[in-house]
Amino acid sequence: MVNAMKKLKTIPDFNSYHTSLSRQVSQADICVRICITGCRAHGALEVRDALLEEVNSQGLAQKVEIRETGCHGFCAKAPVMAIDPQGIFYQQVSVEDVPDIVSRT
Repeated sequence: MVNAMKKLKTIPDFNSYHTSLSRQVSQADICVRICITGCRAHGALEVRDALLEEVNSQGLAQKVEIRETGCHGFCAKAPVMAIDPQGIFYQQVSVEDVPDIVSRT
């Protein structure tokens, strides 16, 4: 494993470091990343709360990790969220959208 304080000089060093970080990531199957910085002014906290409630009510808490993040760079389309590993990006999400988003993804 490459020491995090050591400068990465080669692609194999990077790959080794990336692999070590990947092992530390949550074991959830799906990661929902929701911006709660600028998007907060557009209801991101309420969307996050609805998302947590819906995931729990559908018994998906062990499979879905909800991660609060900083800006995704699409402030004009707030609130935004990304779902991995599917590579899905939602914008202008409302509380009313959450049940459909959870059901579809």
